Amino acid sequence: MKNVVISVICGIVAFTASVSANDRSAFGLSPAACEDAVVHYLSQRVVDPRGINVALSGEPYAVTIKLRGGREVSGWAVRVRAKHRGHDGRYGAFKRYTVLFKNGRAIALKRDVDNVKRA
Repeated sequence: MKNVVISVICGIVAFTASVSANDRSAFGLSPAACEDAVVHYLSQRVVDPRGINVALSGEPYAVTIKLRGGREVSGWAVRVRAKHRGHDGRYGAFKRYTVLFKNGRAIALKRDVDNVKRA
């Protein structure tokens, strides 16, 4: 029982520390379960999502996203490397992607928008 209480307290402290003042700014909260969200989003974008392999290439960072049509929104980006099956069913090499988030949800890849600037 004592270990459970200590684990819960440590989890709360870690979560509180991870939500910095920057996370609460105009950019909204950074994606908490970033890797799961990236895998889910990329699985919808590739030819054959079975066995997709994703590796984060760093922490999420705040960005300003210029959408097609000129509108700008604030969000987060995370760089990843992903390997997935192609049309022939074989795995290709790892490809680099930048996944964009708004309000904790993956919304696009960097190549889908006009411009992405670090905030």
